[in-house]
Amino acid sequence: MSGTSPAGTGAAGVGAGGAAIVDARMGVRDIQTILLARRLLAVIQPCTGDRASGPVKLFARSGTVVRVPRGCYALPILSTRATPSLLFKTAEGPEEDESWLVADSGTDVTFISNVGGKRHNLPIGTQILLDPRLPALVSSPLPVTAAPFTGGADLLAFGAINDAVIYETMQGPSIELDLQRSDIGRFPALVVTWIETQPADGTTIPRVGPRANRLGTRKSLYTYDYQISIISERGDTDHARRHEGLAMADTVADFVIDRKAVDGECLSSPSGVQVRNIFREIGPQEVYKKFYVYSILVSAMGVRQMIDERVFSEWLLAVLAADKPDAALGPIRVVDDNEIDMS
Repeated sequence: MSGTSPAGTGAAGVGAGGAAIVDARMGVRDIQTILLARRLLAVIQPCTGDRASGPVKLFARSGTVVRVPRGCYALPILSTRATPSLLFKTAEGPEEDESWLVADSGTDVTFISNVGGKRHNLPIGTQILLDPRLPALVSSPLPVTAAPFTGGADLLAFGAINDAVIYETMQGPSIELDLQRSDIGRFPALVVTWIETQPADGTTIPRVGPRANRLGTRKSLYTYDYQISIISERGDTDHARRHEGLAMADTVADFVIDRKAVDGECLSSPSGVQVRNIFREIGPQEVYKKFYVYSILVSAMGVRQMIDERVFSEWLLAVLAADKPDAALGPIRVVDDNEIDMS
């Protein structure tokens, strides 16, 4: 679950008309911390209602066909700005690997909302900003929805979550200010916050031998810690507000525990998401006349890989073909390392 697409030339085959098929994510680097937070939101989608879906017309650069994989994220442009609280991603495509082949003449690609809710039903012509941007696709002008997005519906049930966002903190000096800045529109709501990232074997460095979290050359296993905050704001009774908040906390915890994947995307590997703690936030008394906040601490596991942008000369990559030596040269002697004094 590295944050970088595999290295290579970028060509992934040949499309119609002989155009080279380019991997849309070649060279694109994800912010792994944000990527996992988005996938955590997708896990709790059943608590938010039905997803919206619709087509977005994407264009490949001239003379190419671009393979767009499932799970590429995008934000709608509303009131002249990107809206992170309304998150969309490419749905399962028609190709064998669930991708979409986008031509330079334009291809309608189906996007789905990351969570449910009627607020995700977008009108036709809404501009869409891919996040992260895919350089193999035309980005100016921005792609637009080719038809209205439909199907989004709120969950009408006790304990349903009406809004779910990613935000920096829910433990600032003013919870009301945090809620305002997080772009939460309606309550009850859920906020995912990144806490810290550390090596899977802890922060202690061994004196002798390799670290236990090492997976190979330039790869290490890390633990990503998140806080999922659930905000209940019922105005009828204090007991109903508490009951609703606790019901949502229990349900969300049951959805994320031991989860390894969601919507065909890796969430936590090799082990599933761990639920470490469920608790009620303590804050100023004035705040809790309006809100009750319950939090869940979870940990997901992922791989971090060193960025290596070195370029080797062709002569360094040359290979000596010695499987069929020239008879005139005689047999090739294989020298064992033990025969050479390396001191």
